[in-house]
Amino acid sequence: MSGMFDLHGRLLKIDSNGDFLVALDRLVPWESFRERLQVLRDKPRKSNAGARGYDPVMMFKVLVLQSMYNLSDAATEAQIRALKREIELLKKTGVQPPRVGQPGGTRQQPPSRTIEIYRGKEKTVYSY
Repeated sequence: MSGMFDLHGRLLKIDSNGDFLVALDRLVPWESFRERLQVLRDKPRKSNAGARGYDPVMMFKVLVLQSMYNLSDAATEAQIRALKREIELLKKTGVQPPRVGQPGGTRQQPPSRTIEIYRGKEKTVYSY
């Protein structure tokens, strides 16, 4: 059974053991994809109402991880929500989780429908 501080310990262990995802984040120049991925967000807006779109680099990372772990859109959303809840719990208790990789800089996790839509758009940008 997992306890309140298990996530903190797991993240520290992952970072110190040279986890593949941490190495991937350091190796892949994610920001170099931004310009090409930005095309996915650029669409004429009728007004400034509504929430802004998700960061395209963050969505690209989600799709890469989803593909690596063979997750459905709903399972990807659930995994992100679960991790976010654990991190929020740590913060509420005063424990600061270690930073693994680069921060996404987004308002929240994307829902499964957004992941599905983005995957369809991403295929059009990167098909040759």
